Amino acid sequence: MGKPTEHLDWTDATPANRLEPSSGKKDTGWIYQEFPAGNHLNYNIWLLDQWTKFLAFAFQDFVMVGSNSFNDYATIVLAIAGGKKKLILTSDIEVTAQQNFSLSDGIIIGNGFKIKGTAAIAGAILLISGNDNRLRDLIAEGTHTSGVITDGIKVSGSRNQGSGIRVNQNGAGGTMTDGFDFSGNDNQLDVMTRQIAGTLTNTLTDTGTDNDYRLVEA
Repeated sequence: MGKPTEHLDWTDATPANRLEPSSGKKDTGWIYQEFPAGNHLNYNIWLLDQWTKFLAFAFQDFVMVGSNSFNDYATIVLAIAGGKKKLILTSDIEVTAQQNFSLSDGIIIGNGFKIKGTAAIAGAILLISGNDNRLRDLIAEGTHTSGVITDGIKVSGSRNQGSGIRVNQNGAGGTMTDGFDFSGNDNQLDVMTRQIAGTLTNTLTDTGTDNDYRLVEA
């Protein structure tokens, strides 16, 4: 179901037609066989409309990525290329090429789901090339069984922050050169790396300046 393209704008032009119910009426609500007053009913619909407008504004840059089918490569590419600054994963995502989050002041909320590199990638599963972004509860995992993925997550931008960030190498026969690769400056991330199957050559490479990170190897 697509997002609605309009709002009710209920009584916006005639506010006199709405009246807030008393606190007592709010506590009891409409009772059996009671006909609600028109101005009270208008107020309720108007208030719901105001909230939908507020939420639409608050979440206007968010995009949900994932359909539980693991075939959302095109979806995440279009979301990032389309300028969406806030991504929320709703399932694991399979990708076959580097995903470049090149925007600034954005958010990626992983919800514990994975961006899975399923084939060799001459780059990173996820490249953070923008600045001042936030990453939360996100996993990048190499599941390729041959060839090389250069980086699990590469941060080439500056002043990015993240917590609950993990990189797994989990493809027998596949190689990941760097779990994390910091080439930007002043980034702060809480990171974990795991070699489950295949080869993870380096857990972390830092060629930037003033990067702060807490690295855990599992």
